[in-house]
Amino acid sequence: MSFQASHILIAGRHILYDSGSAFDPGWFDAGERRRRGWPAEDAAAGRQRAEFFRAGGDEYLVKHYGRGGLPARLTEDRYLYIGWNRTRPFAEWRLLAALHRRGLPAPRPVAASFRRRGAAYTADLIVASCRPAQPLPALLRAAPLGEANWRAIGKTLRRFHDEGVWHADLNAHNVLVDKDATYVVLVDFDRSRIRRAANRWKRANIARLERSLDKLAAQFSALYFSRADFNALRDAYCGG
Repeated sequence: MSFQASHILIAGRHILYDSGSAFDPGWFDAGERRRRGWPAEDAAAGRQRAEFFRAGGDEYLVKHYGRGGLPARLTEDRYLYIGWNRTRPFAEWRLLAALHRRGLPAPRPVAASFRRRGAAYTADLIVASCRPAQPLPALLRAAPLGEANWRAIGKTLRRFHDEGVWHADLNAHNVLVDKDATYVVLVDFDRSRIRRAANRWKRANIARLERSLDKLAAQFSALYFSRADFNALRDAYCGG
Protein backbone atom coordinates (compact mmCIF):
# COMPACT_ATOMS: atom_id res chain seq x y z
CA MET A 1 0.00 0.00 0.00
CA SER A 2 1.39 3.40 -0.98
CA PHE A 3 0.92 6.65 0.91
CA GLN A 4 1.15 10.16 -0.50
CA ALA A 5 2.21 12.28 2.47
CA SER A 6 1.12 15.93 2.31
CA HIS A 7 1.65 18.65 4.92
CA ILE A 8 -0.79 21.55 5.21
CA LEU A 9 -1.48 24.34 7.72
CA ILE A 10 -5.12 25.23 8.38
CA ALA A 11 -6.21 27.70 11.08
CA GLY A 12 -3.06 27.11 13.10
CA ARG A 13 -3.28 23.34 12.82
CA HIS A 14 -0.42 21.49 11.09
CA ILE A 15 -1.74 18.38 9.34
CA LEU A 16 0.11 15.44 7.77
CA TYR A 17 -2.25 13.29 5.71
CA ASP A 18 -2.49 10.78 2.90
CA SER A 19 -3.57 12.82 -0.10
CA GLY A 20 -4.33 9.61 -1.97
CA SER A 21 -7.24 8.69 0.32
CA ALA A 22 -10.39 10.33 1.66
CA PHE A 23 -9.79 12.94 4.36
CA ASP A 24 -11.52 16.10 5.62
CA PRO A 25 -9.69 18.49 8.02
CA GLY A 26 -13.02 18.89 9.84
CA TRP A 27 -12.59 15.36 11.18
CA PHE A 28 -10.19 16.74 13.80
CA ASP A 29 -12.81 19.07 15.30
CA ALA A 30 -15.34 17.43 17.64
CA GLY A 31 -17.82 20.25 17.17
CA GLU A 32 -17.54 20.03 13.40
CA ARG A 33 -18.06 16.27 13.54
CA ARG A 34 -21.30 16.85 15.45
CA ARG A 35 -22.50 19.64 13.15
CA ARG A 36 -21.97 17.52 10.06
CA GLY A 37 -23.83 14.60 11.59
CA TRP A 38 -20.90 12.18 11.68
CA PRO A 39 -22.00 9.54 14.25
CA ALA A 40 -19.52 9.32 17.14
CA GLU A 41 -18.79 6.88 19.96
CA ASP A 42 -16.28 7.16 22.79
CA ALA A 43 -13.46 4.60 22.77
CA ALA A 44 -11.34 3.32 25.65
CA ALA A 45 -7.75 4.49 25.15
CA GLY A 46 -6.05 4.65 28.55
CA ARG A 47 -4.72 8.14 29.32
CA GLN A 48 -5.59 9.33 25.80
CA ARG A 49 -9.02 10.55 24.74
CA ALA A 50 -10.33 8.68 21.70
CA GLU A 51 -13.52 8.53 19.69
CA PHE A 52 -14.86 6.41 16.86
CA PHE A 53 -16.75 8.30 14.17
CA ARG A 54 -18.26 7.52 10.79
CA ALA A 55 -17.85 9.63 7.64
CA GLY A 56 -18.41 8.78 4.00
CA GLY A 57 -19.54 5.27 4.89
CA ASP A 58 -16.31 4.37 6.71
CA GLU A 59 -15.38 4.26 10.39
CA TYR A 60 -12.36 6.05 11.87
CA LEU A 61 -10.75 6.55 15.26
CA VAL A 62 -9.46 9.95 16.37
CA LYS A 63 -7.24 10.10 19.45
CA HIS A 64 -5.96 13.08 21.39
CA TYR A 65 -2.50 12.52 22.85
CA GLY A 66 -2.40 12.66 26.65
CA ARG A 67 0.44 12.60 29.16
CA GLY A 68 0.98 9.84 31.67
CA GLY A 69 3.06 9.36 34.81
CA LEU A 70 4.87 12.32 36.40
CA PRO A 71 4.51 14.70 33.40
CA ALA A 72 0.71 14.44 33.73
CA ARG A 73 0.97 16.34 37.03
CA LEU A 74 2.24 19.35 35.10
CA THR A 75 0.10 19.14 31.96
CA GLU A 76 -2.40 16.60 30.70
CA ASP A 77 -1.80 16.97 26.97
CA ARG A 78 1.12 19.29 26.08
CA TYR A 79 4.51 18.30 24.71
CA LEU A 80 7.71 20.29 24.18
CA TYR A 81 7.96 21.52 20.60
CA ILE A 82 11.34 20.80 18.96
CA GLY A 83 10.31 20.93 15.31
CA TRP A 84 7.24 19.88 13.34
CA ASN A 85 8.98 16.85 11.87
CA ARG A 86 9.70 15.49 15.37
CA THR A 87 6.22 15.79 16.84
CA ARG A 88 4.68 12.58 18.19
CA PRO A 89 1.67 12.39 15.85
CA PHE A 90 3.79 12.93 12.72
CA ALA A 91 6.26 10.27 13.87
CA GLU A 92 3.46 7.79 14.57
CA TRP A 93 1.77 8.51 11.24
CA ARG A 94 5.00 7.83 9.35
CA LEU A 95 5.67 4.64 11.29
CA LEU A 96 2.15 3.35 10.62
CA ALA A 97 2.60 4.10 6.92
CA ALA A 98 5.86 2.12 6.96
CA LEU A 99 4.17 -0.80 8.71
CA HIS A 100 1.45 -0.89 6.06
CA ARG A 101 4.02 -0.83 3.28
CA ARG A 102 5.52 -3.94 4.92
CA GLY A 103 2.11 -5.62 5.09
CA LEU A 104 1.94 -5.66 8.89
CA PRO A 105 -1.44 -5.64 10.71
CA ALA A 106 -1.64 -2.16 12.22
CA PRO A 107 -4.17 0.69 11.89
CA ARG A 108 -4.11 2.47 8.53
CA PRO A 109 -2.96 6.05 9.14
CA VAL A 110 -5.25 8.76 7.80
CA ALA A 111 -4.02 12.06 9.24
CA ALA A 112 -1.92 13.49 12.07
CA SER A 113 -2.07 17.00 13.47
CA PHE A 114 -0.61 19.34 16.06
CA ARG A 115 -1.17 22.91 17.24
CA ARG A 116 1.59 25.10 18.63
CA ARG A 117 0.97 26.42 22.14
CA GLY A 118 4.01 28.65 22.66
CA ALA A 119 6.95 26.34 23.32
CA ALA A 120 4.61 23.34 23.47
CA TYR A 121 2.05 21.63 21.26
CA THR A 122 -1.08 19.49 21.48
CA ALA A 123 -1.60 16.56 19.13
CA ASP A 124 -4.16 14.29 17.49
CA LEU A 125 -4.13 11.29 15.15
CA ILE A 126 -6.80 9.75 12.93
CA VAL A 127 -6.61 6.13 11.79
CA ALA A 128 -9.02 3.77 10.09
CA SER A 129 -11.04 1.71 12.57
CA CYS A 130 -9.83 -1.82 13.26
CA ARG A 131 -13.22 -3.11 14.35
CA PRO A 132 -14.59 -5.78 14.65
CA ALA A 133 -11.26 -6.62 16.33
CA GLN A 134 -11.50 -5.88 20.09
CA PRO A 135 -8.94 -5.19 22.83
CA LEU A 136 -7.64 -8.40 24.37
CA PRO A 137 -8.77 -7.56 27.95
CA ALA A 138 -12.40 -7.12 26.86
CA LEU A 139 -12.40 -10.54 25.23
CA LEU A 140 -10.73 -12.24 28.19
CA ARG A 141 -13.32 -10.88 30.60
CA ALA A 142 -16.12 -12.39 28.51
CA ALA A 143 -14.92 -15.89 27.55
CA PRO A 144 -11.83 -18.08 26.99
CA LEU A 145 -9.95 -17.04 23.89
CA GLY A 146 -8.91 -20.43 22.56
CA GLU A 147 -5.50 -21.80 21.65
CA ALA A 148 -5.78 -20.80 17.98
CA ASN A 149 -6.18 -17.14 18.94
CA TRP A 150 -3.29 -17.23 21.41
CA ARG A 151 -1.12 -18.76 18.73
CA ALA A 152 -2.27 -16.09 16.27
CA ILE A 153 -1.12 -13.42 18.73
CA GLY A 154 2.28 -15.08 19.07
CA LYS A 155 2.74 -15.34 15.30
CA THR A 156 1.71 -11.71 14.83
CA LEU A 157 4.21 -10.48 17.41
CA ARG A 158 6.91 -12.49 15.68
CA ARG A 159 6.04 -10.84 12.34
CA PHE A 160 6.52 -7.39 13.83
CA HIS A 161 9.76 -8.35 15.55
CA ASP A 162 11.15 -9.95 12.40
CA GLU A 163 10.65 -6.56 10.71
CA GLY A 164 12.50 -4.85 13.57
CA VAL A 165 9.38 -3.16 14.98
CA TRP A 166 9.72 -2.27 18.66
CA HIS A 167 6.39 -1.40 20.29
CA ALA A 168 6.97 1.12 23.07
CA ASP A 169 3.91 0.03 25.06
CA LEU A 170 3.13 -3.59 24.23
CA ASN A 171 0.42 -4.26 26.79
CA ALA A 172 -2.77 -6.32 26.51
CA HIS A 173 -4.89 -3.24 25.73
CA ASN A 174 -2.87 -2.60 22.57
CA VAL A 175 -3.46 -6.10 21.19
CA LEU A 176 -6.74 -6.33 19.26
CA VAL A 177 -8.22 -9.66 18.26
CA ASP A 178 -11.01 -10.58 15.87
CA LYS A 179 -11.89 -13.82 17.62
CA ASP A 180 -14.04 -15.28 14.85
CA ALA A 181 -11.52 -14.64 12.09
CA THR A 182 -8.46 -15.36 14.27
CA TYR A 183 -7.09 -11.99 13.22
CA VAL A 184 -4.71 -9.89 15.36
CA VAL A 185 -3.76 -6.22 15.02
CA LEU A 186 -1.41 -4.12 17.16
CA VAL A 187 -2.36 -0.51 17.93
CA ASP A 188 -0.98 2.64 19.61
CA PHE A 189 2.52 3.00 18.14
CA ASP A 190 3.28 6.30 19.88
CA ARG A 191 7.07 6.46 20.56
CA SER A 192 7.56 3.09 18.83
CA ARG A 193 10.17 2.66 16.10
CA ILE A 194 11.99 0.27 13.80
CA ARG A 195 15.20 -0.93 15.43
CA ARG A 196 18.20 -3.06 14.61
CA ALA A 197 17.47 -6.72 15.37
CA ALA A 198 18.42 -7.75 18.92
CA ASN A 199 17.05 -10.51 21.13
CA ARG A 200 17.22 -8.29 24.22
CA TRP A 201 14.52 -5.80 23.21
CA LYS A 202 12.38 -8.53 21.66
CA ARG A 203 12.41 -10.52 24.92
CA ALA A 204 11.63 -7.33 26.86
CA ASN A 205 8.63 -6.66 24.59
CA ILE A 206 7.19 -10.13 25.19
CA ALA A 207 7.87 -9.87 28.93
CA ARG A 208 6.02 -6.54 29.05
CA LEU A 209 2.94 -8.14 27.50
CA GLU A 210 3.16 -11.03 29.97
CA ARG A 211 3.32 -8.64 32.95
CA SER A 212 0.31 -6.79 31.57
CA LEU A 213 -1.73 -10.00 31.41
CA ASP A 214 -0.63 -11.05 34.89
CA LYS A 215 -1.67 -7.63 36.20
CA LEU A 216 -5.11 -8.02 34.63
CA ALA A 217 -5.46 -11.50 36.14
CA ALA A 218 -4.72 -10.04 39.58
CA GLN A 219 -7.14 -7.16 39.01
CA PHE A 220 -10.13 -9.16 37.76
CA SER A 221 -11.27 -12.36 39.44
CA ALA A 222 -13.19 -13.34 36.32
CA LEU A 223 -10.49 -13.25 33.65
CA TYR A 224 -10.12 -16.17 31.26
CA PHE A 225 -6.34 -16.31 31.19
CA SER A 226 -3.98 -19.08 32.25
CA ARG A 227 -0.29 -19.92 32.04
CA ALA A 228 -1.14 -22.43 29.30
CA ASP A 229 -2.54 -19.57 27.23
CA PHE A 230 0.68 -17.60 27.35
CA ASN A 231 2.70 -20.74 26.70
CA ALA A 232 0.72 -21.23 23.48
CA LEU A 233 1.50 -17.62 22.51
CA ARG A 234 5.19 -18.05 23.27
CA ASP A 235 5.38 -21.38 21.44
CA ALA A 236 3.88 -19.85 18.30
CA TYR A 237 6.19 -16.83 18.59
CA CYS A 238 9.17 -19.17 18.68
CA GLY A 239 7.95 -21.02 15.60
CA GLY A 240 6.59 -24.07 17.38
